[in-house]
Amino acid sequence: MTFCEHMLRAVIFDLDGTLTDCDLALAKKRVCEELVAYGAGYVEAVRRMEEIHYRFNIEGVYDRNRWWEEFGVDLELSQKQRLTDLYWDSVTSTTCIKPHAESLLASLSPSVRLALLTDYDGESHSKRRRISSLPLLRYFDLIVIAGEDTEQCKPFPQPYCLILEKLNLQPEEVLMVGDKPQVDLEGAQVLGLPTLLVEGEYGQWDPQVSSLEEAHSFIGALLASQLEP
Repeated sequence: MTFCEHMLRAVIFDLDGTLTDCDLALAKKRVCEELVAYGAGYVEAVRRMEEIHYRFNIEGVYDRNRWWEEFGVDLELSQKQRLTDLYWDSVTSTTCIKPHAESLLASLSPSVRLALLTDYDGESHSKRRRISSLPLLRYFDLIVIAGEDTEQCKPFPQPYCLILEKLNLQPEEVLMVGDKPQVDLEGAQVLGLPTLLVEGEYGQWDPQVSSLEEAHSFIGALLASQLEP
C-alpha cells in the first residue's frame, strides 16, 4: 500500500522525543548522584542507567520505581519514589517544544484531525499532570495516554484502536508519526496505519525524516497529492 492510495484524514503524533525534547542527561545524572547516597557506586550507576534507559524504553517498562530495582541497591518504596520524583522533576523543568513542532501542528490542523498518543509514566507518576501545561495540546482533537486511558501501551493494538474508534476512521486514513520504531510504529503498521519515523536514537524505518521540518514537507506533499485530479 502506498500513501497515495487512500485519503489522509488524520495524523497521530507521539510526544516525548517526537514533538518535545528535554535534558535527559541531567535527569539521569541527578538520579545516579542520589543513588550514591543509597550505597551505589557512581560509575556503575551511570553505566546501568544508560543500559536500563534504552532497554526499558524499548520494552515499555515505564514505571521508574521499577527501574531503580535494577541498580543492585536495597531501596525502600519512599526512596524509589524520591528517585522517580527527582527524575521527572528534572524532565519536566527542562522540557521544550522541538523546533518546527508548533508550526507543523498549526499548519496541519485545518486540513486533518490531529491526535496525540503517548504512553503513561507508570503508576508512580502522572503523565497527564506532566504534560498539562504544554501549549501544543490545544492543537489536538484527541489525546490518549496509553496505560491510563487504555490497559495496553504501544505497540499493542488497543491505543491505536481507541483513536480510530474515537475519530471514526479506518487505519489506512491515519498516519502515525513517532521517534521509536519498536514502540510507536510497529504496532501501528500491523494494524494497517501508514507510518513515519522522525529519526532519533532508536533505529531506522521506512519512510523516515530527519526533523519535524522534513515531516512537515512529507505530510504536506501527501495532502497536496490528494488535491491533484
